Amino acid sequence: GDEGAGRRPNYSLHGRRLLDRHALLAAVLASPDPAVVDAENDLFSNFKPEDLKNPNARSKAFGDLQALGVLLKDQTTIVAINLLIVFVRAVALVAGINSNLGLILKVLQASFYNMAYFIGMFIMILIGFVFFAFFTFGARFWRFSELPMSFYTCFAMLLGEPVYESLHSVMGPIFFYLFYVFFYLVMINVFVSIILSGYDKVAFQISKNEESGKEEHPLRKIYNEQVQELRKVARFIT
Repeated sequence: GDEGAGRRPNYSLHGRRLLDRHALLAAVLASPDPAVVDAENDLFSNFKPEDLKNPNARSKAFGDLQALGVLLKDQTTIVAINLLIVFVRAVALVAGINSNLGLILKVLQASFYNMAYFIGMFIMILIGFVFFAFFTFGARFWRFSELPMSFYTCFAMLLGEPVYESLHSVMGPIFFYLFYVFFYLVMINVFVSIILSGYDKVAFQISKNEESGKEEHPLRKIYNEQVQELRKVARFIT
């Protein structure tokens, strides 16, 4: 049993490495390509505000502005994704300092498999309600007239947006009560139970580590790690 536990893969470490790879990829994509920089410089240098008033040059000026806007939009989107990954990675780094600081991540990790099964079943049942609403109310209610819009409306109902007054149909009350009873009284309670079971496991493990002295104070841990790194550097220099 202990051997098998020792060979168990570290999913937390794999997750951090995956985040690092995506952050590196986003940073590479966000780095300005020389061709893109030259194109932007040309658009900036060749653009003249008076061209917008000139009927002969107006179309080209608008086209250049649109191309420049697309380039800037793509770059800012990649930078935004990279910043999000950096902050998520920062949370993972802080979680490695102390178990209490990483409580959320550890609870999600402990509940990963049950959560994955739950999400799969949740999506399947939600799609069932989406198709039910699409075929039942789509001809009369514009918010269910298309499948993507029907999915959006059902998801908005999960977040508390009321649509009952618009469901002028015999099936309206049936759909409305079935949807809310099933998702709010059943699915949410199952979700909370999964989270609480993971929390109980993590809290028990943290209490065991504190009792055995394995849980080190965050500041002391940082200090000891810095001292070890300085000693390695000093040995390397000497």
